Amino acid sequence: MMLIENLLDVDVLREHVQSGVVNETPNRFWGHVKIYNYGHKAQFNPELWDDVTEVCRGLIVNWDTGEVLARPFRKFFNLNTSYRPETYTDCLPASDFIATEKLDGSLGILWRYDGEPFVATRGSFSSSPARWATEYFKKNCTDIYPVSHTPLFEVIYPENRIVVKYERHELALLGLVNIEDGSELPYSNGLYAYAQVGSPVVRRFTGKTVSELVSEERPNEEGYVLTWYREKQVPFRVKVKFAEYMRIHRLVTGLSRKAVWEILRTGKTLEEALGDLPDHFKEWANTHTTEIIGKYDAAKRMAEEAWDSKPETDDRKQLAAHFLKYAQPSPAVCFARLDGKNESEILWKSARPRSEDAFKTAVVES
Repeated sequence: MMLIENLLDVDVLREHVQSGVVNETPNRFWGHVKIYNYGHKAQFNPELWDDVTEVCRGLIVNWDTGEVLARPFRKFFNLNTSYRPETYTDCLPASDFIATEKLDGSLGILWRYDGEPFVATRGSFSSSPARWATEYFKKNCTDIYPVSHTPLFEVIYPENRIVVKYERHELALLGLVNIEDGSELPYSNGLYAYAQVGSPVVRRFTGKTVSELVSEERPNEEGYVLTWYREKQVPFRVKVKFAEYMRIHRLVTGLSRKAVWEILRTGKTLEEALGDLPDHFKEWANTHTTEIIGKYDAAKRMAEEAWDSKPETDDRKQLAAHFLKYAQPSPAVCFARLDGKNESEILWKSARPRSEDAFKTAVVES
């Protein structure tokens, strides 16, 4: 049995939880069972990556016993990540690697309590993908995996779309992590022994060099994961992502309502500014486009009403008294029109969203 104190520094873990570097989420049925996942602070502050944050990628612990119930992949980075020299092309291991498809779903972590299997995602026992995966696993799969290992899957179903569009429903087996030492069963003679209906093994690609994989571009796919297995050690991994996927992913995970507003105020449509985008992203963006344009049009109608009903006079004091009967931005718009200034900018400012919420999807990892 792997105890949490033998895996990481528990005091550092508690400090990270207290400071918000690592998120701690208790199970709603068994509060002593908790899942740990690095938070946004770690993602956007490279100096916070350490032996604790890198292990907390869906780590599940039973604090009544101190047992590690599930040990997912250690955090791994994109090829040529600036602050991780070991990911530079020239620094990669000289030994052979395994290239597998980088699937674009949610990481599913199989864990067990009193012998019953459940599937969590990186930071949640009860996210939509976790609930779907648990139900799917119990209906379609058999827990044939060794209790000494943590089975890891990509949770794939159409409603869990991030960027890549999948029409299938499956739990694609990604790996089996030894809970004691972090080593993994090798791809060819390890994972395939556990393939089953409803849970195929992630695709492997052979015969290509790193440079050849980097230069590829496959439509509606994310990229590759390159893995160097090491005996009784955590494997070394890097991600290789396709350029078009990266472009859309940045938009999907980073575009805010304010950014939509900034595009609209230039007179462009979102398609003109951003190009072709996934349908679910378009739905989100179109909803906020309608909201922003609706605010603009409403403000314009009120300003027109204020202008059309103004008294026939050049006296600015009388005009001001009339315009101020109307809510802003009508007075500002009317005075801008009176002075021959650009009233459109005032209307656009009135339609600016007050929230900076980014587009929400399933849990997305960079």
